[in-house]
Formats: sequence, C-alpha cells, structure tokens
Amino acid sequence: EPDYAVPPDAIEPSEPINCKRTSSSKPTLSVTKSAPDNCSSESVSPSSNKTPGRKSGWLTKLGGRVKTWKKRWFVLNEKDFQLMYFKSVNDIQRKPKGQIALDASCKITSWDQSATFELTTSKRTFYLTAESQEERKSWINAIQKVLKRFKSPSTMAERSKFIFMQGWVSRINNEKKFRCWCILSGSKLHFFRDAKGKAPFESVDMEASKVQKLTQWDEAKLGKPNGADYEKTVTVTTGGKSPKTIILLFNSKEGKENWFIQLKLASGETSSPCEDKQNSRDSPIKL
Repeated sequence: EPDYAVPPDAIEPSEPINCKRTSSSKPTLSVTKSAPDNCSSESVSPSSNKTPGRKSGWLTKLGGRVKTWKKRWFVLNEKDFQLMYFKSVNDIQRKPKGQIALDASCKITSWDQSATFELTTSKRTFYLTAESQEERKSWINAIQKVLKRFKSPSTMAERSKFIFMQGWVSRINNEKKFRCWCILSGSKLHFFRDAKGKAPFESVDMEASKVQKLTQWDEAKLGKPNGADYEKTVTVTTGGKSPKTIILLFNSKEGKENWFIQLKLASGETSSPCEDKQNSRDSPIKL
C-alpha cells in the first residue's frame, strides 16, 4: 500500500476535502460542503489575480510528515522562482506556511484523467491536486514556464540572482569519496558540509573553470571508491595560477546531465549537449 492518502480527485474533484483520522491513525477522506480552515466559503478564481508574473489559486497539498490532504492558497512568483502557499487567501500578506524553491533540478509528473500532479525538488516530492484537470494543466504550464528560464537564461547577470541547482553530490579526493551539499548560484559553485550549513567550506568561480565529462574511470589515478561510475561523473577544472580538478560523482546519469548543463552555462560555455557528447568522445580528459 502507498504511504500517503488517496488523492482528493480520486473521490470528487469538484468538492472541498475534509481530512480526518481514524483510530488506526490512517488518514481517511470525506466530502463535505464546508470550506477549508480559515478559508472563505466564497470561490476565488485563480484567474482573478492579474498581477504580472504571478499565478495564484487553490491547490490541495499532501502533508510531508502527516499524510493528510489540506487545501492551501498557492502563489507562484515567477520573478523570485518561488511557489508559496498560505492557509487562506486572506493570509497572503503574512509569512507563508511554506515555500517551494524552483530550480533546474525540479521535475513535474502528471497523469491523464487526474487533477493531481507531482512536483519533485532536490529535497522532496510535493503532491498537489488542482480543482480540475484544466486547472492542473494551467498550473503545470505556469511552473514549466519558470523552469525553462533556468535552461536558457538571457544573461549571466540574470543567473547571478538565483540558485540554479542544489543537492547532494559526492566528491572524489585522494581516492576517497565524501558527500557534500552543493549549490550552484549564478556563476559560483558552493560546497557545504550539510544542507543546513550557513558558510561553504569551498567556493569555485565557474566563469574561470572548465567543465567536462569522464570517458573512463582510471583506477590508477582515482582509486575505486564505492559506487564509482564514470557515466555519473563530471569534472570541474578551476582557472587561475594554481588550477585543480574537482571530481563530482552524482547519484544517477540523469542527475549528472542536469548538473552538467547548468555547470556549462555557469562557466560561460555555449556548446549544445550534442556537441558536448561529441567532444567528450573525441577529446578524453586527463587527470
């Protein structure tokens, strides 16, 4: 059985959802005519918000720790790459109950005949249900519009304002592997001991660096740490008087490709992914 409650649209997408708990502590859903907590019973249309660069409306969100569905007022701020949610539409001037940072690592999954979609970030997966399938498509289109800006930023000045990638990465150093939290912000690549760290233990200027893929794993030079796989590895060679090569090992090939594209953009290189593959075959890097 799944570890989360049945999506609201599996019962009746047009009705508000009231979440209750039984004695077995498993969440159950019942359709009611009452409005959600602290929410006006009047219907507020998402299209009524005419602020440029913002979309807002009701979405029902599955809780992170307590697996119950609760209706929240969501606001998508395209300018700040943030998806925020509030207890009600009347609370938008207050601090949001939560916010989702959108970056190039985000993925959206949806299904036909369902108003529910998944928004996966580097930290967790959010399950969201719109009030209709049409509204679900509207939200997905709006979020994807924001995500596309990460893949083709107009200028480096625009990049410098935002976090483009973040997540756990393994670094290979002296034949040993250690995990660190990595953040790509503008043209800077920061390494932290953990995800809550305030100060990075190392920062790299990507504008002076060269990003490449490995074509093979050289055990003589790199050793054989657990999980080593050249197809999941990217190298960053710093510039300056004392260049060094940083070896980054990712959890998956897909994760490596996402990071590789953003690191290349941050370094100022403009070759396409197809050209990168051709270059990696023709010019193996030396470590």
